[in-house]
Order: sequence, then C-alpha cells, then structure tokens
Amino acid sequence: MRLSTRISVVWLALGLAFVLLARPTPARADAKADIEAKVKLALEKYDGFEYEEARKHLNGALTLAKRNKLEATPLVARVHLNLGIVYFLGLKDEESARLAFLSATQIDGKIQIDPAYKTAELATLLEEARKESAGSGEPSGGGGGGGEPSGGEAVDCSTVAGLQHTIVDTGVAGSPRQLEAFVGPDLKPAKVALMYRTKGEELFAEAAMTQDGCKFVGSIPGKAMRGDLLHYYIAAFDGDGNVLVSKGSEGSPNLVELTAASGGSGGSEDNPLVGPEQISGGVVVGGRKSTVFLGVAFATGAGYVTGKTEKEQNEIQCGVGRCFAPGLITIYPELGYQVSPVMSVSVVGRLGIPVGTNIEGSATLGPAGLLRLRYALSPTGAGLHVGGSIGGGIIRDTIELTMAEPDMNVDIVAFGPLLIGGNAGYAVPIGGSLRFNAEFSALAGLPVVSKLGESVLNLGVQLDVSLGLSVGF
Repeated sequence: MRLSTRISVVWLALGLAFVLLARPTPARADAKADIEAKVKLALEKYDGFEYEEARKHLNGALTLAKRNKLEATPLVARVHLNLGIVYFLGLKDEESARLAFLSATQIDGKIQIDPAYKTAELATLLEEARKESAGSGEPSGGGGGGGEPSGGEAVDCSTVAGLQHTIVDTGVAGSPRQLEAFVGPDLKPAKVALMYRTKGEELFAEAAMTQDGCKFVGSIPGKAMRGDLLHYYIAAFDGDGNVLVSKGSEGSPNLVELTAASGGSGGSEDNPLVGPEQISGGVVVGGRKSTVFLGVAFATGAGYVTGKTEKEQNEIQCGVGRCFAPGLITIYPELGYQVSPVMSVSVVGRLGIPVGTNIEGSATLGPAGLLRLRYALSPTGAGLHVGGSIGGGIIRDTIELTMAEPDMNVDIVAFGPLLIGGNAGYAVPIGGSLRFNAEFSALAGLPVVSKLGESVLNLGVQLDVSLGLSVGF
C-alpha cells in the first residue's frame, strides 16, 4: 500500500507539473485575448464601412503580436488575412492587400477567407500569394526567400535566394540604426531601399542602401530614432518603382521599439497604433476621421419656367427656347456633417446672381437655403453619389421679353419659395481631406404662396451644373 501510495503521489505531482508547464503564461494569454478583441472590433468597423478605423485596429493587433513574440501564430495569420481584406475591398489598395495575404500564407499555408467576405477576386489574390509563399520557402516576415543570414557572419552569395533580412525590433533613441539585407541572383531589382517612418510622420522616408556583392547596407538616421516606436521595411523595386519583394510592407511594417536615451524619451507605454497619433499604411488618420466639412461650388444652369416676369409682370410666352431662362452664375457655400463614410447631410446656401437684365430696379440676388443629403455608391465615399435637397428661397433667372423695346427686353423670372429636388455627382480626393466635387442638381420651385414681398413667384424647375472643393476637419 505504501508503494502504491508513493507511486500515486509521484504521478499526481508529474501531472500537476505538466499542467503548470503547459499552461500559457498570463501575459501571452492576455495578449492573445487583446489581439482577438482588436480583430473583432476591426471587423465591426469594416462592416460599418469605417475602413481606416478597421485598418487601425488590425495594425494595433499586429503591434501587440510583435511585442509578445506571437508573429508566427495562426491567430496573427488571420490578422494579416483580415488586413488584406480591408485593403482590397475597403481601401482599394491591391498591392498592400497582396503583401498582407503573403504574410498570412507564410505563417499558415492553408488559411482560407471567411465566406462572409469571400469574393472571386479575393480568392484569386490569396491563391497567388499562397503560390508565391510556397515558392519562397519562408515561414514568415513579409516576402523574400530562404533562411536569414546572421548579421555578423560572412555570407556565400551563391546560397542567397530572394530578399533576406534579419528583422530588427530594438534600437536606441537618437542613435543611427544600421540594417543590412541580402539579395539573391534570382532577383534583378533596379534598387533596394530601406523605408522608415517615425511615429507621427505621415509617409515613409527612404534611406539609400549601398551594395557590396549581394549585400545591401543602409542606416536609419539618428534624428529619426525618436519617441518610443519606429516603423520600417526593406524592399526590392523594379525599374517602374513596383515592389518585387519585401521584408515588411507599408501596410504591415516591422516595428522597432526604442529605448530612451539619457534623460528619457518621454514616449508613451501605450500601444502607439491606437490613440491620437495613429498612423497606418502611409496615411495619418489623426485618431479620428474628418466628420465636418466646408465646401464651396460655382454653378451655371437654366430654369424651365412658367407664369409672369418679376418686374414687368409680362406673361411668359413659350416658343422655341422661350420657357428656358438662364441662370449663369450661382454660388453654393456648404457646411456638412459626414454621418458615415457613405452618407453626409449638409446645409447649403444657393446664391443666384441674375446677369443680363436691363429692367431698372431688378433684383440682383436670388437667395435660398437647402438641407441636402448625399449617399455615395462606393464604400470609400469617393466616386459617384446621389442625393436629395429640400429648402426655401427664391430662384431668379433672366428671360427675354417677346414684345419690348430692345433696351428693356430682359426681365427676371422668379420661382419658389418651396424648393425640392435631387442631385447626382462625382467626388475625387485630391490630397488629405480635400476633395474635388462635380455635381448636377435639379430643383423644383413650388409657389406655395403667390408673392413674397414684391416678387411674383412662379412654378419652375432649375437645372444646375456645379464644380467645387470641400475640405474636412
């Protein structure tokens, strides 16, 4: 019995030790939970068409993974895959999507797209990345091939394949950081460059890499090594500036954590990719999207009118072209709110300036105000959009009188005061939060009252074509 009891105790102790050793450390378990939470939040943002926010949370998940040495786990492969989906379907950036898929397949060669997000184009891109990853023979790290040479060893260039680089994840604030890479004979790049970005910077800067055989060496300058984090990647480019292969990418860069120089860096211990200085994929998003915008547009058009002229009270006689009254100059100031990436609501002024009238005492302005709703057909908010408007005011156009003296033959026709209409247009981002807008609008003026002051109001429809700019903040 005693021997049996001792054996039982030994087995119990061994079992307990196995459980304790096999159990993940609390830090790693917490990191995985945080990564999963960020991925869940990112997909919610994606489903709500908030693609920049989705990218922010996925890059935050990658930061956590790299800090906790989880880069080669299936969970992180899924993060890369989701980042590729956001790039391809949301942000329309196929190259960044390809690099994200490549990172995913290098970790998990059998990874598949969730059916909820799967499209034929995405499936094709993933299969291409899978083939490229299988051909490179590299387990992880963003493109390249073969094993990683150690920085301190002599390298036989005949054994190098693809782009090889040992990823660096630490540095000293204020001190230059030298990096090296090796390029095999299977690649024929026009150049190899070290791309880096300091926390808070908008774009990646380029550091030249000098070649010595198959070895390329470059340095991140000390002035860029500030704060608590730096992004970098190394890429081989063809003659047209396209990335052939890279270690890291603009969308998923390598992260260098900087230790403070004497006196401290004042850097935050928080996740640098989540917060007011969020930077991702070469774009500064400032921790929030632009939700308020100001715009101004200049328009020209004409109205199809009925009734009487404003000053001379002449009946409008419809002949060929007679019922169309030109409104050559109109200004549309606008203050709007971006409800979502695809929907906005704004208050729009309409200031029509009737030109060409030669009747003494004619009005010089047609003021109106509108509430306008727009809906973009693209999930990015750019491109085609449609909408509607409702408001009040007076639209004034000029019209030629049929029976009048030559020097008193152009009067004004006014319509309104209830204005209802629709609009369609095209928006083109031209940098930052600035965009160019072209729009066609149709406004019906309904005479719910026959006169407003001295103005005789008629039934009419105004057609305008406008060009303008808007800026978000």
